Order: sequence, then structure tokens, then C-alpha cells
Amino acid sequence: MTTKDSMCLISYQIAFDKGSEYGSAYQIVQHIVQKYPNLTLISRKKNIDLLKNDPLFAKSTLIALDVPKYLSFYKKKERGITLYYMTWLYLVAQKVKSLGDFSLIYLVNFHGDKTPHFFKNPNGSIMWGPLAHHPFIPPEFIYREPRSLYIGFEYIKILTKKMLWYSPWMMKALRNSDVIYCGNPKDLPPTFKRFPNKVKILNVVARPFDIKEQTNPSQDGFRLLFIGRFIDIKGTIFTLQTFHEFYKNHPDSHLTMIGKGPLHEELESYIKSNNLESAVDIINWLPQDELFEHYQNSHVFFFPSMEAQGLVVTEAMQFGLPIVCLKDYGPHSIAREVAISIPYQKGNIQATKTDFITSLSELYNIKNQSQYLELRQKTRKEYEKNQHAPQLVSTILEDIDTLLNNKT
Repeated sequence: MTTKDSMCLISYQIAFDKGSEYGSAYQIVQHIVQKYPNLTLISRKKNIDLLKNDPLFAKSTLIALDVPKYLSFYKKKERGITLYYMTWLYLVAQKVKSLGDFSLIYLVNFHGDKTPHFFKNPNGSIMWGPLAHHPFIPPEFIYREPRSLYIGFEYIKILTKKMLWYSPWMMKALRNSDVIYCGNPKDLPPTFKRFPNKVKILNVVARPFDIKEQTNPSQDGFRLLFIGRFIDIKGTIFTLQTFHEFYKNHPDSHLTMIGKGPLHEELESYIKSNNLESAVDIINWLPQDELFEHYQNSHVFFFPSMEAQGLVVTEAMQFGLPIVCLKDYGPHSIAREVAISIPYQKGNIQATKTDFITSLSELYNIKNQSQYLELRQKTRKEYEKNQHAPQLVSTILEDIDTLLNNKT
């Protein structure tokens, strides 16, 4: 028998002072805990150890659970992450079952939509998401060496995704869930489309910056900003190559790339071989608080990523930065109407670069005009309208209230 308002949240990654999955989960969970402080939260040990010192969770039951080493011997960094995460979810499902019935189980998940959960809650409800959808990366966007190997890996990833989408585990997860949050409406997996009454479109939630006053960058130069892991799906090398061509006709422009990842050496090599040391800065990954100055002093956020969402886009929008991105991918689904979006021309990556350069040149030409300031204002208003954390989380809280009331 369930107890009214008894709730169990599951979050694989959660932390206050980090971005991406960690920060997004914390933003969601903190609003839920403020309303339902006596809930149960399950996460990995390193996360729980930090949350135990957070007064927000003083009344909550915090449970740490990790995959034993004998079940995770294969995992090394990103290698084996899908199997590892599914194993963790299975172990968590067994743990939740042993705790008794809950009115609501909520898997706060920013991971890919290829990994099913294993929860059952016949006497209560299940919520799931926001889920990320990482599309197929075209071979011409893959730069990591050896290219043939990583192009092959990409095809294997897509095959694995399709197998998991149509697996009996996924079908059970979809049937057992009452609400499923997905990010980009243009990229829903086929099996998810079978449950239109359960699937809701909801972007991931970014930590808001404490911006006391909106400021505009200096009129001198033209500063482009890229923030993200240095991996192919983010368009890392494509960003640098496109900027290089843009820079030839705009020598007072500058690109700052903040992040880390396996393409770091390729970036450094390209910069050195093309004498771009004075035009491009590569900065190792920074804590979110230290990104403030970079967002504030940039003219444009250049992010041709093919990823599912892109929390950095939401962060950039808080500062009114114009968003230049690929059309119909995750960053575009966040920035929406204010995005300067360029369609990817399949099989013609040079044409896509040319279109980006044209758009960047147009921004360059108006950077000292009222049109540019108006674009920044529109971008900020779009954030306040559709991406502000309390507003996004209010949708989740409304669904929680509805499910709890329906089960009582």
C-alpha cells in the first residue's frame, strides 16, 4: 500500500556546481524537494556524499548505489557506458522494489533515449526524463582519428540504439511510464511515437546565472564563443574550420573554445599549422561560475552541434547571445525562433560551412547597430519565456501533483 505523496527520485548524475546532466538534474530535483522534502533520492555514492552536506536534503532519505566492480570490469571512461548505465538502472529497480510501494517513482534522466528503465509501480505512477536523443553523426562530421574506425563505431551505435528502441525492455518501460519527457520533437524514436498521450516535449533545465544587469560586449572586434566537450557530435573541428575561413575576411574576429575531450590535440594541431594562435583560444573546462565573463564578453555563441539538447545554449541565451547553430538539431530546439539556424546539406559539408560564414558575416556587419542589440534582447526574452528553470520545472511539478492526486 502506498503512502500519499511518497516519492522516489532516481538520478544517475546530480550536483549543484556542475553543468550538463549533473546541473540539470539538480535544478529539477531542488524544486521538487522544496515542495516534497520527505522524499527518497537514489544516486551514485559520489553524488550522495555531496548531497548529504546540502541542507536542502535535510529531511530526505538519501541512498547511494553503485555498480559493483565485478559487474563493471569492462567500463573505462566512455567505453561500456550503455551497459554500465543499464546495469545500474536494473540494480536501482531492485532496490526500489525492496523499499516498498511509492506513490511516484521519477527517473530524472538526461541520458540517451536508447536505455530503458526497469521500474514497475502498479500502485503508483512513473515519470521519466527529460530524455536526450543523439542522432546519427554523418561521416563528414567525424574527424577523430582513425576516422574509418570511429565512422564504423557510429554505425554500430545507431544499430545498438535501434535494437534497444524495439527491445522488450523498452516497450515495457514505455508502457509502465505515465509521463515521458523528451527534448527535440523532431527526433522522437519510432517506439516513443506509439505513446503520444504519455510523451511530452520538455527541454532540459539549466542552472540560472545571477545576472544583475544585462550588458553588451565591446564594439571592438568580433568574439565568437564555443563551449562543449571536444567530440565530433558537438561539431568541434567543424567549428574551428568554419571560423578559419570566416577569419580570413574578418581578421579582427576571435574564437574562444572552452572544453576538453579526445579532439583536443587535433584542435591544437590545426591552430598551430594554420597560424591561428592569436585568433583562437583553447581553454580547459571551467566551472560554471567561471563561464560568466566569457558569456558576457562574447558577440555570438557559435554552436553547430548535432547533440540532443545543449545546456550551454540555454546559458548563452540568458546573456542575450545570438545563437548560431544547425537547423532542427537540439540547440535549435532550445533557441527556437531566435536561433540563426543553418540546415545541414547532406553530403556537402563545404556548402554548410559557406552558409554559416554568410550568417556570421551578417552578424559581424550589424554588431554595432541597433539590429544586433534587438536580437540580443529577443534572445533573452525567448529564454525568459520558454527556458527559465522555474518555468520548466513548474510543468514537472504540475504533472507530479496530477499523478499524486489521481492515485489517491
